[in-house]
Amino acid sequence: MVKLTILMPNYNNATYIGQAIDSILMQKTRYQYKIIISDDASSDDSLKIIELYKQKYKNTIKVLKQKRNLGLTLNMLKLYNEAKSEYFCVLDSDDYWTDELKIEKTLSFLEEHKNYTSYQGKTLIKQDGTEKIYMDYTNNHTCLFSQYLTKSEKQQYMQISGGGGARQYNKCSNIISNYGTYF
Repeated sequence: MVKLTILMPNYNNATYIGQAIDSILMQKTRYQYKIIISDDASSDDSLKIIELYKQKYKNTIKVLKQKRNLGLTLNMLKLYNEAKSEYFCVLDSDDYWTDELKIEKTLSFLEEHKNYTSYQGKTLIKQDGTEKIYMDYTNNHTCLFSQYLTKSEKQQYMQISGGGGARQYNKCSNIISNYGTYF
């Protein structure tokens, strides 16, 4: 039985999507998982690359092909409707995991701690050839993503979170996302 569904939205990320998929396929885990990739009518070679992976890993990868560009929110909703496992996560097609035990560590923790609903680890961002910590929930549950947001993005988040956002934003109890729980 599939324990985890990894949802991957894609739009014109041919340069990066192979690395994203490879970072999932390298996982050493006892948990079964499924990868669902939704291509949002990309105009680059993304779909060709995705199809090559699908042919090679037909029991692991499912592909949704959007006929027209839906935008991120609707594309994510299409993906969410496909998740049928106990757990799910989102890995953007221009991101990748570096720890080959990511799934194992995460699901083992969640299985042992049923009172938890999400799991968050350290996230790095590469910018101008250097790596910077973006979020580090392994270190006193701190997040540092505000330095990467423009003033209008911060204001938009406050509006999305409905007034209580300032408290949530400052304490980092919510990641800036309308889409769900990431791990």
